[in-house]
Amino acid sequence: MKRWLVGWGLGLAGVAVSLSVCAEQGTVREIVDSKNGYLYVRVDKTSSSAENAQNEWLAVNDDMTLKPGDTLSFDDGMVVSSFRSEALQRSFATLRFVMEAKVIEHKAQSK
Repeated sequence: MKRWLVGWGLGLAGVAVSLSVCAEQGTVREIVDSKNGYLYVRVDKTSSSAENAQNEWLAVNDDMTLKPGDTLSFDDGMVVSSFRSEALQRSFATLRFVMEAKVIEHKAQSK
């Protein structure tokens, strides 16, 4: 299923972006809270072999409860190259802003 979004919130007025609902998934490796509405999440995208796993940074709503090891499902979103987060004083080679993400498996807590 595809949805269309007009990118107003990211300063991309009038740009149409195609989104697939939760089309991809990956394992959460790192989480950084920007304190401005986003969590920046590094995921290893699911692959049939470990050597083919791909790291990717996502920007998701900060109301999610995530921890490393969780399996996250997310939409295609919109990929921005050379993104600079002023809140974090950090640059990302690429950052995918996702509209919909959900935890499909929480990592079991160690006892």
